[in-house]
Amino acid sequence: MTWWCAASDAAWQWTWRWYPGAWLAIGLLLFAYLRLHRQAEPGSVSTLSRVSLVAGIVALWAAIDWPIGALGAGYLSWVHTVQFLLISLVAAPLLLLAIPRRRIEDCARDARRQP
Repeated sequence: MTWWCAASDAAWQWTWRWYPGAWLAIGLLLFAYLRLHRQAEPGSVSTLSRVSLVAGIVALWAAIDWPIGALGAGYLSWVHTVQFLLISLVAAPLLLLAIPRRRIEDCARDARRQP
């Protein structure tokens, strides 16, 4: 067992491997978003926000965990490219869309107050 998907000299096998670093990263991100949603005012978190949170977490998880993470880390460069595309063009926008609108407005208001 290794902590994270990384290149290795071993031949590729289709047996599932557990990467605790990927699970921990997803768990911490999910914890942070759920805490952010829980602190939001009741009724201010839309269905779109909840759906995009789940879709963003699934896209990120698919990109960094087995098999895409392991294949991209050390075996196939095109899978590594797909991994980058999933993270930057799918997961990141979905996770940004999952932030409650009230939180974004608070951050914008605080930024305007700064001299």
